[in-house]
Amino acid sequence: KTTVSMAARDQNDKDDKYGLQVLQSRARLEPGQGLGLGLEELVGDDRHGIVAIQHVSGPSFLVNDDDDTYQSLRVGDIVVGVTVGTEKDSNQAPLFHETTTGFPYERLMETLIQAKSLAEQPQYPQQALFLTLQVNRLIERAAITVVLQQHPRDDASRTKRDVVLSARAGDNLRRLLQVRRDMVLGTCGGEGQCGMCLVGYRFCETNATRSRTTPTAEKEAATMELKKACQVVLGTDNQPGTAYINLNPTELSA
Repeated sequence: KTTVSMAARDQNDKDDKYGLQVLQSRARLEPGQGLGLGLEELVGDDRHGIVAIQHVSGPSFLVNDDDDTYQSLRVGDIVVGVTVGTEKDSNQAPLFHETTTGFPYERLMETLIQAKSLAEQPQYPQQALFLTLQVNRLIERAAITVVLQQHPRDDASRTKRDVVLSARAGDNLRRLLQVRRDMVLGTCGGEGQCGMCLVGYRFCETNATRSRTTPTAEKEAATMELKKACQVVLGTDNQPGTAYINLNPTELSA
């Protein structure tokens, strides 16, 4: 158990450069075999804590599954859920599930022991049982460049220059655009009901090939989709890149 002092840290202190990624990792439950996991509890001054992966040994949880739904565990991952199911029960209720967010070390260990005990029960002799851990992982959010294209279609000279903003993967486009007071961002509070925050949207991943020539406004409009800004999350799957936003969505439907 490690005690972490929060006395010198402001409650509102937040580094937007980092965020939490929700992942799943799984291992087959074998009777009589351990999971190969080491856990450590990090406790704050208020005696509340979280339980993180301290080390991973053996093949369990280390090798990625053929299904990219599952990832390898890493040191520092925070365990927030424990599930047991059979290999082909993705559409069925799990045999066991417990949400472990905020669990202390002792209670999480009890949950893991209870989950693992299913492999010892006689009613599952021929079935392959899998233990799935849901974890939160602290990651650096990818950098996103947002290009606000303000020129109308008939403005061949582009006298209205584009505006470039910096963002991070996971940012909501409407919230980002709220820094621009001249924009109408709707009256529904970002609930996706009024449709007044429509924009043209196109996202290019950093590793995607992009033409060196500047396309015409017509060609740019043709590659864009109409989106509600309040429902656009930039950089899905923490993918860096550039988001091109047309602030004159009427061009797309003209």
